[in-house]
Amino acid sequence: MWKDYNEVSVDKIIPGHTGYTQLVIILKKQKKYSEIINLCEQAKREGWLGDWDKRIEFAKKQLNKLNK
Repeated sequence: MWKDYNEVSVDKIIPGHTGYTQLVIILKKQKKYSEIINLCEQAKREGWLGDWDKRIEFAKKQLNKLNK
């Protein structure tokens, strides 16, 4: 039923990062989509859990709308 802690390597589990998430929300309100993309890519590279791909895709779409 439950996994034994010995079966899971704790050093491989990285939780989400509230700081990144909150900063993305602030940047979204400020419509700073390029910064959102950079920040989400950084969080993703560092291995933090989160919906980074979804946020990157959203920011790219918004950026394309602004550039039209």
